[in-house]
Formats: sequence, C-alpha cells, structure tokens
Amino acid sequence: MRSFSTLIAILSCIFLVNCQKDKKTEEDADEPTDSKVLVSELDTFYLGGKIVRVEKIKKSDFDEADAPVAIDTSEINNLERDSEIVKRIGDTLLFKTAAKEVTLINNNSDTDEYARYTYYGYREDMDQFVVFGGFYEWHNYILVDAQTGDQTILWGQPEVSPNGKLIVSGNSDLTAQFTDNGLQLYQSTHAPKVLGEKILQSWGPEKIKWYDNNTLYIKANVVDDNSPDLETTTHFKVILDL
Repeated sequence: MRSFSTLIAILSCIFLVNCQKDKKTEEDADEPTDSKVLVSELDTFYLGGKIVRVEKIKKSDFDEADAPVAIDTSEINNLERDSEIVKRIGDTLLFKTAAKEVTLINNNSDTDEYARYTYYGYREDMDQFVVFGGFYEWHNYILVDAQTGDQTILWGQPEVSPNGKLIVSGNSDLTAQFTDNGLQLYQSTHAPKVLGEKILQSWGPEKIKWYDNNTLYIKANVVDDNSPDLETTTHFKVILDL
C-alpha cells in the first residue's frame, strides 16, 4: 500500500513539473521584453514592446537633416514673450493653464533637495510649456500642459515628429551616470502618453532629429574603452516600428 502511495506522489510531482515547464514556455513565447537577447543595442532593441532598428549613417547625412526647433534658453526673453500666462515671482514659476494654475518653486538649499526651474518657453506644436529642471547632481525637462496643467518629466529636450503626433526625448550620460541614459517616446496629446522608455547601456543620444514620421537621425555617444573619454561620437538612423 505504501509503495502505491509513493508511486502516486512521484507521478503527481512529474505532472506538476511538466505543467510549470509548459507555462514558462508559453510566457517566454509571448514576452516582448529586453530579456530576449537581440543582436545588440547598436543594431536592434525594444522600445514600448516594439523592435527598433539602428543603422549607422554619415555625419553629413545627419547634418543635412532638418534642424530641430531651437529652444531659447533665456528665461528673461521667454517670460517677456509669454507674460500674460507665465510669471516668475521670486523663486516661483507660475503657469496659468486652461484648467488650473501650476507652480514650480526653486529650492536653493545646498542639499539633495536643491532644485532650480528655468522657463524655456511655450511650444505651440505640443501645446506645452517647457521647463528645464536643474537639481543637485542631475537634470531633466518638464512639460506643463497648457490645457490640463499636467506635468510630464522628460530625460532630455523634446522633439516633435513632422506630423505632430509623437514626441521623442533622449539623453546621453554614459560615464557619470547621474541621469537616465536613453530614449523616451510619447504620443503627443494633452498630458502626453508614454509609448515606451529605454535605458541604453552601450550608447546615448546627444542630439535627435526627426527624418520622417517613423525615423530618427541621432548624434550619439558610444561606449569605447580605448578612448581617453571612454566614449566616441557616431551617427545613427533609428527606425521606429509604429
């Protein structure tokens, strides 16, 4: 009787193990994540569950592509231009959006809480106010929606696709690694919707241009252990699978 019970227990264990293997196989087959090994970030990677293709281009190709919208970094100029809807009162930036007032307040303490917000102007192509945030050892860009007042945190300067439907942002910080190094892709709506974010390990976008509605031209810094700066500059065409 004991032998029969032992046999039943063994068969039950085998059944459970096989079920777990089948379940894992099904999960792996459906997993569109970075855990699946691609050729290289210099060739392909996932962004928002979709494969992005990377190709090298000449510097001249990058230079000839249309330049992105220039950002006026002078807060004085920007505040004068938009004085009816954006004001600075001491350490406080005040935005009058359609839905509510939004404030961003500087923190001048010499601690990790340090924050300095600089108004970089209104972008009509996004209907967003652009703010540069400088912090203790890092930085980001902040979009304040002119209609809703919602805030969106970007790793780098926002660039809008030619058809106005997408916003891409990128930042390169391979060596110091104080800030996020990689790409963000958003749907350009009120309160922009994130479509994908990718932290890159082998290269970082220094400057981004839209070539067309599905293609980015990027000036990139690439990890190079043989370089005195531990990185070199190259240029990529990044094709989005949208």
